[in-house]
Parts: sequence; structure tokens; C-alpha cells
Amino acid sequence: MFDIGQRILCIDSTSVLGDEDPVARLNGLTAGEVYHVRDCSPVGIDPETLEIANGVVLLNEVRLPMSQHGEPAFCAQRFRPLDDPGLEVFRAAARDKIRETDDA
Repeated sequence: MFDIGQRILCIDSTSVLGDEDPVARLNGLTAGEVYHVRDCSPVGIDPETLEIANGVVLLNEVRLPMSQHGEPAFCAQRFRPLDDPGLEVFRAAARDKIRETDDA
């Protein structure tokens, strides 16, 4: 699953309902675009099929209209995480600190 604030890449913006359905456009979701996770949940409602989905995300860049069940979210399988080079500085510092502790 993803972390809040994480950058993710959309790898699938196709619709299971067909292009004729207005929901099929997935409300502006575009394959190849980078999005930021606003929130995520291990279980949610797929906005296309209105069925239970395993792993869903809300995006900063796309806000879907509220339904009687809450805000629809996108299935997490439509995305993959992007490596954030900005975090590598912190990861390296953490590894160095662990090494110092182990050596002591």
C-alpha cells in the first residue's frame, strides 16, 4: 500500500465499463501522470463498479463527488510507487545511524 504524500504513477486509466459510460473517463485519471496520495485504505469502494475493492487511494489532484457511501477512491492497482530521490538523503542518514549504533 502507499503512504500519504507519496508520489505515485498511474499505470492504468482504462475503464471496465466502456467509453460510453460517463464514469469510464475515471474523472480525469490519466495513465502516465504522477499523482500524490491524499489518503489510502486497505478496503474501499471502486467508483466504477461500486463493488468492494482491495486497496484504494484518494489523490490530491483528483477529487471525486461524494456518494452516499463517502468519497469514491481509485483502486490502488491502477498505480505504482515512484522512487523519491529526495527521501534517499534521509534513508542514507538512517542507515549510517544504524551502523554507528551497531559498531558501538
